[in-house]
Amino acid sequence: MIAATVGYAAEVITVDGVTYEWQARNNSFGYVATGTDGSLPNGEVHIVGTLDDYRVLGVADGAFANNSDVRSLKIDAGVEYIGYEAFLRCKNLASVDLPEGLRVIDEYAFAFCTSITTVTIPSTVKDIRAQAFAQCSGVTDVFFLMTEEQLADFTWWDGVYALDGEEEHGGMEFNGSRKPDRNPATGTRVHVPQGLLRAYEASGKFEAWLLDEKKVITAIVAVDASAPASVTYYNLAGRASLSPFEGVNIVVTRQGGRSRVGKVIIR
Repeated sequence: MIAATVGYAAEVITVDGVTYEWQARNNSFGYVATGTDGSLPNGEVHIVGTLDDYRVLGVADGAFANNSDVRSLKIDAGVEYIGYEAFLRCKNLASVDLPEGLRVIDEYAFAFCTSITTVTIPSTVKDIRAQAFAQCSGVTDVFFLMTEEQLADFTWWDGVYALDGEEEHGGMEFNGSRKPDRNPATGTRVHVPQGLLRAYEASGKFEAWLLDEKKVITAIVAVDASAPASVTYYNLAGRASLSPFEGVNIVVTRQGGRSRVGKVIIR
């Protein structure tokens, strides 16, 4: 449902409980998601990419902060930034779907969102600012999708620690741990695309983290169309389905008496 209130200097539109205001940002004009009117369907925040043929630029600072009604987030392609404290302390936010095209995740954007378990960082993100995911105590896995070329333009304020005796940079605090890679059984694991482990390590932007390129394949396992095959999807809780779950899936492909297993990202 869409409702609109038009004024002389601004326009406010509400779509499925999310409010948008017309704003200017960095010489661009468009809509910005500024919060909710309290009518989110099933607690879902769905931020659209366009309104009335105009772009939705991003999510405003503090737009949904401290909102316990927010349970899931889906952002459409075209949205480029998530503002300062945009989802701070949304304690029931459990599912986050970030789009390709996203460029900036600002400070404390998801801090203290304790119900999130998996985060996928799109390949287009150029800047994750300090404490963006601080104290997200439920997160077990973070997936980065950047290519080697994209890594050159990427800044992660919390990904690097200085040498002994020097001041630390940032402070990534998934699971409440300053260096979760030192205890990977209970800390947060960072996964990167296959074949790029050395590139990620050499970038110097992930020095504090345990990297694993074996846990992510960024495409569904290919199936030979000339022979029948069956595909079963398993989520991280071990549930099985014939169709993909939201988030990370274990995909088992059975064909010609053989099985192949791979972990994939479904968005």
